Amino acid sequence: EEEDPINSLDLEMKTSQMIANHYCQNVSSHNAGFAKWGMMEDTIGYIQINAMLFLAYYDIEPGLGFYDWYPLYAEIANNKVFQRQDEIDGSKKLMKTIMTDLVDAKSYILDLRFNFGGKDEVALEIIGHFIDKQMLVATKKAKLGNGFTNHQNIKINPVLPSFTGDVYVLTSHQTASAAEIACMATIEPINMTRIGSPTEGIFSDQLEKRLPIGWEYTLSNEIYQDKHGNSYENIGIPPDVLIKYPKDKIAFSQLLQDQLSSSGDEAIEIAIERQKEKK
Repeated sequence: EEEDPINSLDLEMKTSQMIANHYCQNVSSHNAGFAKWGMMEDTIGYIQINAMLFLAYYDIEPGLGFYDWYPLYAEIANNKVFQRQDEIDGSKKLMKTIMTDLVDAKSYILDLRFNFGGKDEVALEIIGHFIDKQMLVATKKAKLGNGFTNHQNIKINPVLPSFTGDVYVLTSHQTASAAEIACMATIEPINMTRIGSPTEGIFSDQLEKRLPIGWEYTLSNEIYQDKHGNSYENIGIPPDVLIKYPKDKIAFSQLLQDQLSSSGDEAIEIAIERQKEKK
């Protein structure tokens, strides 16, 4: 049966809100819930980022639902010449707000399970708040004729305000594209533990082309590799703690809702238990 993207999106947004409401004492949100955060019990900070875009700060009435908010956001964004910079600036302001609000956190859960990607710079800005030194995250090169371009280094820098204690990064098969760059940046730091399923495995940017008859198409023409030369295209970033989530979006969201109504979100409960063991 073919997946209905509208029903899938509605269910994902509902599920992500249910998770935040279930675990956080008070939930704050930004831009129709594309970012949510709050303090959990045992002073665990919870951050949920559901896209590496749609984070810019535009003058839009707060508290709107997605279907009322999105047309207003899209209209402003489409008229911006340097909209990418708006997203980067938005992520900087957002993370400063979140880290200030959760300054008393003794550990963090960064939930990227619903994050379908966006801008690499946004992903690196977010992870930059949880490292203490510059790191080489990845290299990328593009197809050129019978060979490739020179590789480009993708680095991450520490960002203030920072936290270098334990961080649990939650992933699923829905964690995609730029969100996978964020996950790749968590491989080296010893303070980060990935919990969930492998990510989707779609790293390359899209090369846009047009046929003479007017049809448009895109090609994945880039190769991303980690610092050791490993490629995760079509494989995904593996977790440190594996949970076998369904690949189907609707089945995944329904599973999480079922867990919440019984024993709790498995990934979050694992993070809580691991943190308790460290006390």
